[in-house]
Amino acid sequence: VNGVDTRTLTPVIQLTIDGEFVKEYYSMRQASREMGVSSVNIINCCSGKYKSSCGYRWVKKDEWEKRKGQ
Repeated sequence: VNGVDTRTLTPVIQLTIDGEFVKEYYSMRQASREMGVSSVNIINCCSGKYKSSCGYRWVKKDEWEKRKGQ
């Protein structure tokens, strides 16, 4: 949309390597800016290409909510 990578507008959850909740971000872009890591790395974590980035695991908020509901 107007040159914006809409994948970066997806809300994400930051988890420790052990899977404990750290923080929720309204977008991958926000997480990227605050953590000083490329949004591509967060996208790759959320898609399963990477296990972690910047010492944390990353998951899309909707997927996190599905896991919590199980």
